[in-house]
Amino acid sequence: MKFAKAMQMLVLLQLLVLFGIMDNSVAVNAETGFVSFMCGASSDYFSQSDGISWTSDAAYAPPISKAFSLPNQASLLTLRAFPPDASSPSGRSCFSNLVPPSLSLVRATFAYGNYDSLNKPPVFGVSIGATMYSTINLNVQDPWVEEIILNADQEQAFCLIAMDGIPVISLLELRPLPPRSYNRASSSLGVALKKVYRIDCGSEAMKITRYPDDRYDRIWDPDHYYLDGSTTSTHSISRKLKTSAVTDDCPLIVLQSNRFNYHNQTLSYSLPLSKPNGKYLMNAYFGELYNTTGPTFIMTVNGAVLTTVVGWPPLSGAEFTATQAASSWWNISLLPVIGAPQINGLEVYEIIQLMHVSNQRDARALNLIELNFNIQNVLLDWALGSDPCFPVPWRGVICNTVGVVTSLDLSNSQLSGDVAGLFQDFTSLESLNASGNNLVGHVQNLTKRFQSLRDLDLSDNQLSGTLDVFATLNLHYLNIANNQFSGPLPGRLTQPGLVVITSGNPCIQYGSTDPCVPSLASSTVPQSVERNAIRSSKHYSKSVITGVVMGISAAVLAIAAAGFTGCRRYKLKRELINAFQEAGTVNILEKELTLGKNAKRFSFLELENATNRFKQILGEGNLGLVFRGRLQDGTDVAIKMRADGLQLDADSFLNEVSLLSKVRHQNLVLLIGFCLECKKQLLVFEFMSGGSLKDHLYGPLSKIQPMSWEQRLTSVIGAAVGKICLCKIRFCAFCLTFLFLKCSLRKSKELGSSADYFPALLYSSN
Repeated sequence: MKFAKAMQMLVLLQLLVLFGIMDNSVAVNAETGFVSFMCGASSDYFSQSDGISWTSDAAYAPPISKAFSLPNQASLLTLRAFPPDASSPSGRSCFSNLVPPSLSLVRATFAYGNYDSLNKPPVFGVSIGATMYSTINLNVQDPWVEEIILNADQEQAFCLIAMDGIPVISLLELRPLPPRSYNRASSSLGVALKKVYRIDCGSEAMKITRYPDDRYDRIWDPDHYYLDGSTTSTHSISRKLKTSAVTDDCPLIVLQSNRFNYHNQTLSYSLPLSKPNGKYLMNAYFGELYNTTGPTFIMTVNGAVLTTVVGWPPLSGAEFTATQAASSWWNISLLPVIGAPQINGLEVYEIIQLMHVSNQRDARALNLIELNFNIQNVLLDWALGSDPCFPVPWRGVICNTVGVVTSLDLSNSQLSGDVAGLFQDFTSLESLNASGNNLVGHVQNLTKRFQSLRDLDLSDNQLSGTLDVFATLNLHYLNIANNQFSGPLPGRLTQPGLVVITSGNPCIQYGSTDPCVPSLASSTVPQSVERNAIRSSKHYSKSVITGVVMGISAAVLAIAAAGFTGCRRYKLKRELINAFQEAGTVNILEKELTLGKNAKRFSFLELENATNRFKQILGEGNLGLVFRGRLQDGTDVAIKMRADGLQLDADSFLNEVSLLSKVRHQNLVLLIGFCLECKKQLLVFEFMSGGSLKDHLYGPLSKIQPMSWEQRLTSVIGAAVGKICLCKIRFCAFCLTFLFLKCSLRKSKELGSSADYFPALLYSSN
């Protein structure tokens, strides 16, 4: 706890120095290449103390983000927050192409400061490219500074990934480093360096060293918080030192002061480490300040000898670098051999293994789609420079473990333009859904590019052309409904096992007659035939005409009456089969179906949105998973999805819906609706907020609020009453394997009003 408070003080001290509150020095010119964002600020800011120009991030931040002020922070003035949005369900919010393709220091400052008056500091991840290198927990420390050194081989995005609460950021800084320094941070080696400690070992108390004293704006903390023992002193000079042996450009001001043990005894630093199983890099800097040969001493970490530092030349600097496995603490000790041990600077970095990036061919294909349709304006996590698969995939993208894109869902994404821009060169794409957009044009030849494609949905666009292009693919499912395709249906698309949906394309030809080309025989009538017909009609008597008119009128009235009584039933039936009924390939409902009026039909997209892409699992039964969702009207629901291998045929599934829709009883869970689309069968039930009866009897809730015997008896009676109701409406005769029962529990102080009803386990009626 004491060390944590010390770290908090160091962070605040760094920020005070940053904005010149403790320094009245004259303004200087900042180094070329510095990028400094003040997140959430309405205007730019120039720091008089160090000459650094701070830029508002308004032009670079994602549009969904919001700016806030920080009235309770003495040094930080603003922040940018990234609230959740339907277009970015992955929770990834990015500054696109921010990190340059060179050796750079990236430093970010995160502050919460209770800006929203909720007292709920967030937890979120931070990533560059495909690598999430840190988890920020502002419950532990607020503000929080995170720094990483990496050598990127291409421009990369800086992203915040939501975990618990809304991610926030106050400052974002990029500093170029000299190419020859920090050669362990190499993209070719797949390594980056995350700063843990950077200590100025001979500095004055409470003095932070950074730009302009460090031309690369590295922040050096004073060493008082880390010293193990008090028999030490400092010494400093103003003369220049030879630094040719210092490969990582330790600033001269750090080399000009040192910490030593004036009793020629051991000099030690104790440094806690956050990842005991990690691997760390240490840079130790030494400077000879007495114009004589430097001392000789042994350097150890946790008692293990790293090296023997032999006296170095007068008025010169030296550097020692080592990698070492971690433990909970590092005790770095300098043991005297000749003279008093001394040290000038110390850096400790956690070695971060960079994640392997997505398949380059697939990433290039997705970037081309993004550029063709400007998708980033709609799907906010499609940020240039971020990885489409790692650490979390872009919305609509599914990848395998090696970064190959296997599924792409761009349905209802406001895409507008030529469909040719959609079909890029993927490695092994298996599913593509671009339905519900405003795509136009002809689909090009896909034979060479999409041999792995199995599911293709282009419905509800404005596409045209013939269907021959689809016959060359090895598809299992094709949906081109509600477009402008024309021409004959290829025989390849009528094969068994292939689901093809073509409704809403009036010019598709299913037989020998083209529906959009009028027949010459029916449109051209010889004049002789027309004259004979006119002449014959004059002989018709008025009585015959009257009889015909009356007969037709009676037939029309009868048809109208039948149509009026059956209109609603027919409409419901057509809604059910619309997604499946296409010319000659799939015809699943030829018989009449009797559905309960209370069973609403949902589209799969509606339920996907209601469950936030099926994220929260309530449980799992023998037939599939049950998810929690919320409908557009705010109703909480439980959605049961049948597993692919356990789905019923369409007739049986709709029979089950028809039967369940009749259930209306206080002890039975209410069926709200269903979804029936190709390979998708879902039932929508009311949500029981109190948890399951099993949880209250045997699960974690039983330890918090055990059920009384009275409540148990009430539950048993409720289950029995529900079972009787099922049998009365002849459910038992159908031998349904799974039925839902709801057990009523009396309100009590122990359970509370939110636990009045609990869904029981699934019961068998065999």
